[in-house]
Amino acid sequence: MSTDTSGNVISQVRYTPFGEEAWDGGTVAPTDFGFTGQRNESGFGLMDYNARFYSAYLNRFIQPDSIVPDPKNPVAWDRYAYSANNPVKYNDPSGHCWGAFSWVRSLPSYGTTCNNLEMAWTIVTSPDTTVGEKVVAGAYIVGEGVAHGTAAVYGGITVRGAVSAACYEAATAGGTVAAAACSDGDCGNEAAAIQQTAQSVWDLNPFERGREIETMLGHNLAQNNPVIDYWNNVTGLARSIKSIDLGAQTYQSISRLTSTVQGYINTLANWSGNQSWAGVDIYSTQVTTRELLLAIPTGATQAQLDALYQLQASALQQGIVLTIVVVP
Repeated sequence: MSTDTSGNVISQVRYTPFGEEAWDGGTVAPTDFGFTGQRNESGFGLMDYNARFYSAYLNRFIQPDSIVPDPKNPVAWDRYAYSANNPVKYNDPSGHCWGAFSWVRSLPSYGTTCNNLEMAWTIVTSPDTTVGEKVVAGAYIVGEGVAHGTAAVYGGITVRGAVSAACYEAATAGGTVAAAACSDGDCGNEAAAIQQTAQSVWDLNPFERGREIETMLGHNLAQNNPVIDYWNNVTGLARSIKSIDLGAQTYQSISRLTSTVQGYINTLANWSGNQSWAGVDIYSTQVTTRELLLAIPTGATQAQLDALYQLQASALQQGIVLTIVVVP
């Protein structure tokens, strides 16, 4: 709603619960922001929700969620759903967070940690993750500390070194796994050990680094499987895991960086599945989502980041979701 200096309404816009413009009156003030405060990419008819793009017309995200906030809630397994399909009750400001830890946003300085908490919580409660992954996630939940910054990224979750009482309380429902991660009274040492491992990965040669990062980011196919490294035959997600050392002299050239990543995108877009490779059959008709998971080190220049952001947008035109993961 816009008013003049006397308080008279000169324009207003009303929206449906899912954010689609339902009615406008008067001369609508030009703005790039919709009802939920997210930027409207008018050229695409989409809203930028940070983690993903959203279509108010379809009432759904156009990219799948990278996490399942509540594995016990069937709605959470709809990875394109907006606000659990109930925007009257829930909000989804980031494209991730409407679940158990959404209340953390109300605490001072904790708005940015909610996504990481939910991802860690998903790992802790999932029956499909390993004990090691659960310990890492539990260490993050209990030992999260915004003031001390990011210590490491492991398997897609951020591990921090300082103890946070607020997040410890949030994790108490996690029981034994979260408690075991800090059973020695020091939540920071688990994170420090992980940090040391993560910091060394970029010192490896490219072949070994690629293998290590594939393992860190959850590959589940044979190491020599063509094109993709992860396959989910339930959701139809085919994921290619790549890493690129932005500190290398080669990638100080933005054109070389763009060309390399675009090559990864093209290869995944043109992939037609593979049959009987290490006992796994994947047909192109089974694939619903193609994701390129690109690991990069810390310290990227603004020019490098800008190039990657442009590639993210253009990749969508080829049906590819480009996800960038920072591994220190």
